[in-house]
Order: sequence, then C-alpha cells, then structure tokens
Amino acid sequence: MLKHEKFKGIVIKTYPWKEADKIIIFITPLGKIKAFAPGIRKITSKKLGKLELFSYVYFMLESRKITLIKQVELIYAYKALRSNLHLFSRGCYLLELFNNLLEEREVNYEIFSLLKNGLKILEKENNLDLILRIIEYKLISYLGYKPITNCCVVCKSNLNLKYFNPILGGILCSSCLRKNNLYSVFIYPETLNLLNLFAKADLNIKIKIEEEILNNLKEILQKYIQNCSPKKFNSLDFERNLKSV
Repeated sequence: MLKHEKFKGIVIKTYPWKEADKIIIFITPLGKIKAFAPGIRKITSKKLGKLELFSYVYFMLESRKITLIKQVELIYAYKALRSNLHLFSRGCYLLELFNNLLEEREVNYEIFSLLKNGLKILEKENNLDLILRIIEYKLISYLGYKPITNCCVVCKSNLNLKYFNPILGGILCSSCLRKNNLYSVFIYPETLNLLNLFAKADLNIKIKIEEEILNNLKEILQKYIQNCSPKKFNSLDFERNLKSV
C-alpha cells in the first residue's frame, strides 16, 4: 500500500536528474526532506516554477522505493531574493547553511521558523550581514553547538576573555591562549557582547555596528560553523566574487 504524506516546506536545494527530472531538498517543520520530482523540467509540467530555490510550498509525498512529489501548491516565492544579486547571494548562503548543518528528518519547528522568518526579513534589505550573523548563531544554538561565551572554555575564568577558539567551541582567556593558540581568533569586547545578546535577540533588531566589529563577528561565527560542518560552503565564494565586481 502506498503511503501519502503532506508537508509544508521551503526548497533549499535542487539538482537535475536524468533528462526531465529533479531531486528537491526541503526544510520542513519535521526536518530536512529529500524527494524526487519526475518530469518537472518538462514545459508541460504542472509543478514547473513551483519548486525553485526559496519556494515556500505545500507538497504531498508518495513513498515507494523512492519518495515522489505528487502535488505542489505555492505559498510564497520570496521573489525579492531572486531579483537582486546581493540578496540572492545571501539567501543562497542561508539555504546552504541549513542544508549543510541539518540531518534528514530531524524534527525542529524552531529551525523551520528561523529559516522562513529569516528569508522574509532579508527581503527588506536592512542590516543584511547582521541578520545573517544572528541566524547563524541561533541555528547552531538550536542544533546544540552554542558556543561558550560567558567564561573561558578551558579554565572557566571570566577575566581577560580576548580570543575565540573554533575547535574548542568558545572563548579563551589570555592565560589559556598560550596552550591553545592554534586556530584562535582575537575577539573584540563588542563582538563578545553581541554574541551574548544574540541568544535573546529578535531578527528585527535595530542596532548600529561598526564594520570592523561585523567583520570580526563574521570571521568567528563562520570559522566555528565550518568546524561544525565538514562540507564546503560554495555560496561564500559566490558572495566574495560578487563583492569584488
């Protein structure tokens, strides 16, 4: 007997299969789901245009030897993210971030809401880099990788906290740096304050941050994320190339 399931989710990755088919990866409230969309690349397909990157959809799956997408209903397309290269590059990074860090069928409603709301806020084009940093921090925290930022990760001291070590997953004091200087990154006091703020911060937060602090924050979080996930982030290369144009 065939099993049918209905979900709502956001398309985070697609890739072609054979001549007219695609494999689609979704983030849903029930986790990451991979499914097969037969015939979707044909111009006569009813699913054509509904399963592109960023598409927020209702979809029905039919489980056989492989999982097939049988029905699709578009809820929201996030069109602004597709019409602006800078928004597109940041949106693609978010999709890749969630895809690289999440396992299939790992239920987490907060993670789905984080992606859905984060993409919506990116469309407004305000404080893009700050929003990305907050999302990064919240995602790794939801997944159990929250970095230790209130004391030294080694000796538990809360004095002279001046470095972040992505391998150890937290802040180092000046004394412990001597034995753990490999991969450690200097962290500004303002950056440390932001990390502690992000635990409770809303994605709509409105604060002004100096570019030097934002760059420090980005370096620390992305080195830590790359330590959490061995997968390459191709979207970061795209963003760097875009900035150089």
